[in-house]
Amino acid sequence: MFPAVGAADPRRSHARLPRQPGEPMRRNALVALSATLGVGLVGCEILEELLTMDALSLLGIIPKADFSRAHAHDFGKVVFAVGAEDDRGFSLAPPVSLLEFRDEQGTLLAVAEEQAIPGSEAGSFALLVDGSSSMLQTDPDRFRVDAAAAVASEIEACSDHWDQALLEFSTSNSDGAMAHSRTLAPLGSPSAQIAEAAQDLDADGMTPLFDAAVELLDDLGEYAAEHEQSLMDLELDGPGMANYGRSLVIISDGADTASRHELSRVIQLATASGIRIHTIGVGPASDAIDEMWREPEAVETLRELALKTGGTYGYVGSTADLPAQAEAIGKAVCGGYTEVVVEYEEPPATGERVAGFVNIVGTPIGLPYTFTAP
Repeated sequence: MFPAVGAADPRRSHARLPRQPGEPMRRNALVALSATLGVGLVGCEILEELLTMDALSLLGIIPKADFSRAHAHDFGKVVFAVGAEDDRGFSLAPPVSLLEFRDEQGTLLAVAEEQAIPGSEAGSFALLVDGSSSMLQTDPDRFRVDAAAAVASEIEACSDHWDQALLEFSTSNSDGAMAHSRTLAPLGSPSAQIAEAAQDLDADGMTPLFDAAVELLDDLGEYAAEHEQSLMDLELDGPGMANYGRSLVIISDGADTASRHELSRVIQLATASGIRIHTIGVGPASDAIDEMWREPEAVETLRELALKTGGTYGYVGSTADLPAQAEAIGKAVCGGYTEVVVEYEEPPATGERVAGFVNIVGTPIGLPYTFTAP
């Protein structure tokens, strides 16, 4: 329980444009980019914000279930979640008009849908980490400890009005109030406490992912409602304050193996409470690893959990990249990100690997991506 009140290649989540200091470089880039986009210098002020962007983050990639099914409504459609950073390190949602998505052959992909997901300067955030025995093999160097510290630092840097917690789930975990997980740091904990508590992340038992999520979502929803009301009583202003955030991030390496509840119950609770679930797949639950080691059920579970709750499914090929992926999620929860549905005219068949590249128009800032056709 939480105390009473008193969210290519994903292995490389960031790509930056090398730049030399000085205003002349910015002016030259503005002129060149204006020509590329077909606007005159009169429109340079509109592009000024673009020139501050020097990094992209691929927060998640989710091909629709009917991606390879001809004549289906979602044939060829893939959901990308893209974040960006400016030259001061602040996160933002990049405008879709300034993004290009290309397939492996360099063909420009059509944008079917787009949505800017706003960030929040206040909210409730929980990180739920897989503590099953398989994590011994998946993450022997315990990069999940660094990931917990990284995302906690980002959430705290965003605002004093975010409350966050760290929990671990497995059949060997229980702290009395929760039967399928244990609270390592309760909601309201500072990032330093979460970083220290992450040292106790373990690896033992089976994977009751759904049961752990259900009991956590119940408490997180109640806590968030009380926390939001307490901030409203303070009459705090600002667009980021008005958009109170509710986020749960789950890091896991496998499918559920020990739950009484179904995936549908987790989705139902999250949507009822307005909680976005962002999932990060590692090991067999990652869509970045070879088919021999990938566990399709685990990948599909994390994809669906994220897609149906308004979150993102990200993944890493190596757990060494897990801290960077978690950090990117923390930045996006604060500063926002852009969700884009792109469409392949002739998508690969089920089971085939799909690759491509997303970049900012007229710049070398970009990222490769890869996923498996469902």
